[in-house]
This record gives sequence, C-alpha cells and structure tokens, in this order.
Amino acid sequence: MIGRAAEKIHGGKLVKAEVDFAHSVNYVKITGDFFLHPEESIEKIEKCMRGMDSDLTHEKVADMVKRTVESHGIILFGVTEDAIARVVKKAMERKEA
Repeated sequence: MIGRAAEKIHGGKLVKAEVDFAHSVNYVKITGDFFLHPEESIEKIEKCMRGMDSDLTHEKVADMVKRTVESHGIILFGVTEDAIARVVKKAMERKEA
C-alpha cells in the first residue's frame, strides 16, 4: 500500500511523506521546503525507516530518526525529527490500495 501525507509544521515549513508499506515499510520518500546539511542526507533518514514495522509508535519512529540524525551528524533546518516521524506516521494512516 502507498500512503501520502503533508503537513505545515511549526514555523510554516511544509513536510511531505510518501510511504510504501504493508506489515513493514518498503520505502519512504520525504520532501518539503525545509533544509538539511548535507543535503543528500535525507536519503539516510529515509533508509533508516525501511524495514521497520508499520505498527511502530510515533515515538519509536521519532527515536529512529533522531538516532540517524545524530549518528550521521545531520543538521536540520526548519524541521525536527518529531515532525518527520509524525508526517510519516500520518502517511501510513492514509493508505491507498
């Protein structure tokens, strides 16, 4: 199944997520008008969620994102780990056949 969600987060930035999942996550695509350094590190954040159980809580997903950000020295501008996790979880609630 594919799920999509978008949210204007605190500060007015847009975060969008597309998630392909069933019992576990096959892929995640995160986009929006926020920034991170290095720019290509969004792929590391997306990759950290591949294979995760789709029933994980928002808190567990946020923790996974936070650990990835910290371990790779990623700097987020205009977005938080919590906001990314929240939009990813919303995408899994808005599944399409």
